Amino acid sequence: MTRVSALAGLPSLSVLDLLKTGVTDVSCLQTCGRLSELNLNFTSVTSLEGLADLPCLATLNCNFAPVADYTVLGESGKFESLKEIQCSNLINTRPDITELLRGRGVEVW
Repeated sequence: MTRVSALAGLPSLSVLDLLKTGVTDVSCLQTCGRLSELNLNFTSVTSLEGLADLPCLATLNCNFAPVADYTVLGESGKFESLKEIQCSNLINTRPDITELLRGRGVEVW
């Protein structure tokens, strides 16, 4: 499985675990307005752009996912409901964004 487009029609979806699924694109999840927890660990997701405006996303796990750019995490008005992010790659490659998120009260690990 490389796409999750069928889930776009589930606006009440609140928890989604895509661990080790091979998913590459999660931009369609932007229509899942109640999504609060998302596990992308060990997927092939390279972009978090489509998740930036989810109003309820509080927990995001993306360890061992080849996310190429974490800049969107630090943009003003994006990921406003985020409380916890598990992403060792973010900590290792973007300490600036890591500190910015921690300054917003987001637990980063």
